[in-house]
Amino acid sequence: SRQYDKAIEVLLRLERQLGVEDSAMKARLSAAKLAAGEVDEAEAYADEALAMQPGLELAWWSKLRVSVAASKTDDAINALTRLEDDFGHTLDGNAFSRDRAFRSFVATPEFKSWSEGRHSSGDD
Repeated sequence: SRQYDKAIEVLLRLERQLGVEDSAMKARLSAAKLAAGEVDEAEAYADEALAMQPGLELAWWSKLRVSVAASKTDDAINALTRLEDDFGHTLDGNAFSRDRAFRSFVATPEFKSWSEGRHSSGDD
């Protein structure tokens, strides 16, 4: 939509004005492209952000969201694992219960298996 295109334009202009490529900016551009429905470009920006700064939490969230949108389950599981291991999140199905974008992903056998392997408390 025009609103997202305008936001992307502003982010790109800001990046040019700063004269430096920034991993957080790439992650924000990924989110904006994803919101605009441009999944391939969103993925490219998320990958750029991670290549620039693999320890940037925002980049891993971008990678997770774009992987879910692109139905790239293995990439999404990898991002979930990094977000839990590196940043201390607990990302079981409840973590995404209100986010419609994750509804079909959390129903996949891959997510269920990953989540059960990491979060089972033995009292289910």
